[in-house]
Amino acid sequence: MKRILFPCLVLSVLFSSCIGVDSKITISRDGSGAITVQYRVPEELQALGELDGNESRPTVPVGQLDIRRGVDRIEGLSLESFSEKRDGRDRVYSLSLAFTSMDALTAFLNNSLGSAVLDRNSLSLSLSSGGKIDSDLSGLVRQQSSGYTFRLSVQSSLGGDTKKFEYEIPMDELLLSENPVRLDIEI
Repeated sequence: MKRILFPCLVLSVLFSSCIGVDSKITISRDGSGAITVQYRVPEELQALGELDGNESRPTVPVGQLDIRRGVDRIEGLSLESFSEKRDGRDRVYSLSLAFTSMDALTAFLNNSLGSAVLDRNSLSLSLSSGGKIDSDLSGLVRQQSSGYTFRLSVQSSLGGDTKKFEYEIPMDELLLSENPVRLDIEI
């Protein structure tokens, strides 16, 4: 069993800013595949990571250069496309990645969502560590994340049979969960 840390881009980042994330992972029979990610960052929270007190929190990779730097560190991962647009109160970032092996995928996940354990037939993800947070902060998180969701879709043909997994949760529920949010995905 291989243990990896899986901190979209950085879900633990969600305590620094509220974003919506839609991720799709497709795994081919040979372990190669594609990842598409779209995430929304409210304009007013764009610079939150620069404020005093947030230095220890991860930042959201927002520009193509940020994404490329992360991708270039992972052997077998390539950036296929990137776009950024404004949509109402948000900036919407969309990217497509290709990976050549399960090692490249796990390296990407290691830099992206929470924590994960990968073995032959399953991927176990912890999207949040859980815990109670201050009521004032809780109210702010609820207000700022209203209308945002986290979605993850995985389709795997690894091993021959096609398996599908889909998960969706309102962002405030994910961020404010007192219990760890864990997913077990059969691949």
